[in-house]
Amino acid sequence: MTEEGTIQVFQTASFDETILGVIGQLQFEVFEYRMKGEYGVDVQLQRMPYQFARWIVDENLDPSKFRINSALVKDKKGIMSCSSKMSTP
Repeated sequence: MTEEGTIQVFQTASFDETILGVIGQLQFEVFEYRMKGEYGVDVQLQRMPYQFARWIVDENLDPSKFRINSALVKDKKGIMSCSSKMSTP
C-alpha cells in the first residue's frame, strides 16, 4: 500500500516503533481490511496524537531542539521527518 501512495510508513528515530501515516481514517480501515483479506493478519492500530509530518533537510540535526509534542521519525527512504501534534490556541 505504500507503493500505491495510500499509506506512509515511518520508523521512530529513538526506538524501534512503526508509525503509519495516512490522510484520513478511511485509509486505516482499508489497511486493516486488506491485511486481513490478503495476508490473513489481524491488525491492532493505536491512534497517535500526531497530525503533521515535516521533512527535515539538515545534516547536523539536534534532536534536543524539538518540542516535547514532536517525534523524530524516518520515512521508508531513511529521510528524517518531524511528526507534530496539533497545538491548541
